Amino acid sequence: MQVARHILRPLIVCFCMLTLIVGCSATRLGYDNLPWLISWKSRDYVPLDREQRRWLRERVAEQRDWHCQQELPYYADLLDQLAAPLLATPPDSTQLLAGRSKLEPALDRLLGALAPSLAELLQQLDEQQISALLDNLEQQQSELHDTYVAPDAATQADERQERLEQRLRPWLGRLQTEQQARISEWTAQLEGQNAIWLENRQHWLDLFTASLAEREQADFPDRLERLLTDRESYWTDAFRQRTEINSRLAADMLADVVALNSSRQDNRMRQRLDRLKTDIARIDCSAET
Repeated sequence: MQVARHILRPLIVCFCMLTLIVGCSATRLGYDNLPWLISWKSRDYVPLDREQRRWLRERVAEQRDWHCQQELPYYADLLDQLAAPLLATPPDSTQLLAGRSKLEPALDRLLGALAPSLAELLQQLDEQQISALLDNLEQQQSELHDTYVAPDAATQADERQERLEQRLRPWLGRLQTEQQARISEWTAQLEGQNAIWLENRQHWLDLFTASLAEREQADFPDRLERLLTDRESYWTDAFRQRTEINSRLAADMLADVVALNSSRQDNRMRQRLDRLKTDIARIDCSAET
């Protein structure tokens, strides 16, 4: 997971209905959390002075208004398109995988819109603040290694299954034995993936760090935007190969799990989708944040 994805997770997580792997509520689409998104959890990543915090609050308000007015109206329809393969009889793994082409343009518009503000914020930071930011990112990388890479393969598989079952439970309720067995089969197919993912993340961080060293250059905002929106160009070869394989494996697994749904689980999934769409429709873009 790249830094940008981690920072923006509370907002883009709702798009992940493509796989139902991450649960969310539309009331947390990001409007309450947008200050957290654009500020990079400043207290955790980098300390800002009073003037920087004031500037950031103003930019947050602008980004919130843009996103709510320009992007939100399309979310309900996008959600329908992403969910359709799961609601088909039987669930369609091929169309589920194809949903990525519908998802990524929306993500790119969001990241592209945030990039100028993020670039300007980074250009305001002094060397001490940049050092604190890089130290925190390095520490996070170390913690991710300890959590996801250091455990043995069996432990990684067990923890991966537990995470997925927890994320599916709000949508499907208690999983059946056959569904758990299918997920277990999927987790075994991903052996070694965590190390490849973390290596790719480090590669992106190295490029990000190199760009920070030249943040006073006129082309810095463009370089940052490319890092955020042209993600695949910066993947390692190993990560690129595994991503294509893993995407197919995940789509097949999820289609199989949903195909095993009981009627009660089907109803629960549809009701949660309906609530999500209703929540999206109720968001008032004219409300003050």
